Amino acid sequence: MSVQMGLAAPNPDRNLVVHNLRGLLAVFNQAGVLNPADVHTAETVCRIGQESDERVRLALALTVRALRNGSVCIDLRTVHTTAFDESEAGVDIAELPWPDPEEWITACKASTVLADGAERPSGRPLRLAGGLLYLERYWQQEELVRIQLQQRFDDLHFATAHDRYQQLISTNPSLLNRVPLGMIASWLGITQETLSRIRSRS
Repeated sequence: MSVQMGLAAPNPDRNLVVHNLRGLLAVFNQAGVLNPADVHTAETVCRIGQESDERVRLALALTVRALRNGSVCIDLRTVHTTAFDESEAGVDIAELPWPDPEEWITACKASTVLADGAERPSGRPLRLAGGLLYLERYWQQEELVRIQLQQRFDDLHFATAHDRYQQLISTNPSLLNRVPLGMIASWLGITQETLSRIRSRS
């Protein structure tokens, strides 16, 4: 793929510019959107995975950038509108040579460094799931939290008040000594009177 490379405004901090870099990563690094850690991570992972498409390299670097700035994923359809920190606020990121979103997603899906979909086995550094691009490790963590929250919801939603109470005291026996009964009742989704009746029968 060839991209018309306009010169972006130079990065004011020359220590953050990666030398001997070409293509999209160079443009985004020189503009101050990508720092050396983003670039070197993308270059290394793609070299190991034998991925030469610069659009995939850019997607990986932007995913690292997002993580560095507190987000575990990016949306390739909207990332061109997302400034993650104050240093990027002065950069007109919309003017950078962003790949066409649909072609970008297609290139990523075809890559050897990406698992496409939540059901695919792990083992690749990137995952595209639900339209969002993750580093695999962080997608696995998000998925684990989602499964645990869904299980907790299902357990609380379908269990009786007595069963919810029994599960709570079996997993957190010291909780009754540390937390007011009103708060425990609220967490269990019952009144304090119902909790008192359950406790008197247990």
